[in-house]
Amino acid sequence: KQKMFRVSRLIDNDLRREIEDELLRCIEQKISSVNGILLCDFLYGVITPRVLQFVKDTAAKKNIPLYCDLQCSSQIGSILKFSGAELICPTEREARLSIGAKDDGLEWVANKVMERTGTQNLIMKLASEGFIAYERKDKQFVNRQAFPALSENPVDVTGAGDSLLAA
Repeated sequence: KQKMFRVSRLIDNDLRREIEDELLRCIEQKISSVNGILLCDFLYGVITPRVLQFVKDTAAKKNIPLYCDLQCSSQIGSILKFSGAELICPTEREARLSIGAKDDGLEWVANKVMERTGTQNLIMKLASEGFIAYERKDKQFVNRQAFPALSENPVDVTGAGDSLLAA
């Protein structure tokens, strides 16, 4: 019931231009048949600036909601690049790093992230504490609901954020 060892060996180069072109063609072919776009960026080079901009522009043009997550525990990234998304799902650490708020209160951090990205919905993941869901009703009111973790001592949290976002 305890993970003893893990090896991750990943290359974080951006996609080659021809593969990026093929990915964009694939997205363009499929985009008309979707009700929403779930974008999870692990910062290993698949979601290039060009891919992200294409997805954001196409989602906006076709009025398709965009839901975004970022995993930057071992890389450098910022959730602020997901401005305009319907929902973003950072960890507390990712949110704090993105806005440079090391010691500010969690509520202030959540509100600042929502303000800076323009998102109406935020899920702030709090590791073993669970998460807090935020929904901006208008400029003056943000509805919030805390959800405790289902397990106090998980063996492996790999994919937990992705599962939460998919649900």
